[in-house]
Parts: sequence; C-alpha cells; structure tokens
Amino acid sequence: MNLQAKYNPQQDRIRLTLQPANGEPRAFWVTRRQWLSLLPAVAGSEEAKVLPRAKKPLPAAATPLLEAMPLLAIRLRRLAEGVMRIEFVADTESMAITLHGDGLAQLKQMLLQQAERADWDAAAALARFNAQGMARAAMRKASRGPDQR
Repeated sequence: MNLQAKYNPQQDRIRLTLQPANGEPRAFWVTRRQWLSLLPAVAGSEEAKVLPRAKKPLPAAATPLLEAMPLLAIRLRRLAEGVMRIEFVADTESMAITLHGDGLAQLKQMLLQQAERADWDAAAALARFNAQGMARAAMRKASRGPDQR
C-alpha cells in the first residue's frame, strides 16, 4: 500500500491517495479536523514532535489525476501493540489499511509534515485531544459513586 498526501490551499484540505499493491487507487479529501484527529491515535503515548514552521510559500497545486471523494469518517482500531487498522469511509466506498511499526511511524511523519505545510497547528491539536481525554476520565470518575472510586 502506497500513501500520498498533498495539501490543497484552495480547498484547505489534504488530498490523500491510497494505492493498493493490487487494485485501483482511491483519493479522499481529508478535512483539517479529520487529519489532526489521526495524530493522537498514531502518536500513541509518545509525544509528537512538531517540525519548525516553513518560511517558503506553497507551490501551485497541480491538476489532480484522480477524482477525490469527500471523507465521511475515519475508523481506527488498534489490533495489537504497534499494529493499527485505519478505515477511510466515503459516501460510496471505503478503503482500509493495516499499519505496523515502521508504517505507523511513516504515517505519523506524513501527518506532521502535511499539517506543517498547511500551517495547521499540530501541537495545539495534540494538546486539545489530551485535554479532552483527561476531561472524559474525570467525568467518568465523578459519575461513579464515592464507594466505587
């Protein structure tokens, strides 16, 4: 499976192309929120490093060779330690990939690079997702009775 991602400033979205070893390539438009929500899942407990901000302007976008579909959902499932299945769901079809150690590290690097090129603040997104997780844990703890804490 080959993954390619390219930021489109006119759409303010990432065009993600998945090319399976055997089969037709599929392209999806991924929103900022969807793209950044992948970071905490891929980063795991390890803190993601954010690349320094680029000073160069983005090159002009090329005409897409493959029509991209709007992405409705991303489904994540951790199969084992260091193994994750990611399903990209569009209106008419979906495509799933399974990534292991090096593949997850490459995806994490791609997520950070494209977020940097798009000038999306990956560090703030990670902090927000961590804060949401802590708030959910506090709410679960508070919803239990005093004898269950």
